[in-house]
Amino acid sequence: MTNWLAYIGIYTLGMVLCVAANWGIQFFLRTVFDYTPRKISRWIGILERLLLFWVITMTGQFGIVGWVLGAKAVARFARAEDPHESGIYFVGTLLSLLLGLAISVGTMELLP
Repeated sequence: MTNWLAYIGIYTLGMVLCVAANWGIQFFLRTVFDYTPRKISRWIGILERLLLFWVITMTGQFGIVGWVLGAKAVARFARAEDPHESGIYFVGTLLSLLLGLAISVGTMELLP
């Protein structure tokens, strides 16, 4: 019984951190680039971190990182006309992936 409670608590903490990382990324982009992402971009970031978290912690497959990068590259190909916005998008994507990986690996280390 205790092991199940530990797993549930650790997974819940990881998912909360994936969502809370959104505020840190927004603050970074606003402070460094004076850029405020649109609401849909925020939700995409949250969902990508949760997807990374679930796949990495449940299966240990780090190949999901390549899949997420590929999907985002295809989805945002049309926004390439503005080089400044494309650069900010790239920084935000890498920061989101880095935080998602850190949260996932940290959660795996905490699991009993």
